[in-house]
Amino acid sequence: MPFIGRCALAACVVLSSITFATDQAQARKYCQGDRHLHYGSGTGKSKKAARRSAIAAWAGFTAFEYGNAYANWRHSRFKRTTCSRSDEGWSCKVSSNPCRVTR
Repeated sequence: MPFIGRCALAACVVLSSITFATDQAQARKYCQGDRHLHYGSGTGKSKKAARRSAIAAWAGFTAFEYGNAYANWRHSRFKRTTCSRSDEGWSCKVSSNPCRVTR
């Protein structure tokens, strides 16, 4: 087999391995229903603090309803955040579909 053919074959093997690994990682995530969203809201002196407060509220309710395994914002999907500023500070609302990662 010519050198170029072997390189192309090796590249295909590497690419298919990456695709397979990505598919495996996605298969390890189990989410609550299709587009089943949970909500949280929070306030703070900064936008970052208000967002963090809203995510904490989201996680608290999610843990109450489904357990701690589902309460990780990073594992959730369909995330949405809206924030607004007022004279008192910031307020944010978040929504997301709770998911857990299986091992």
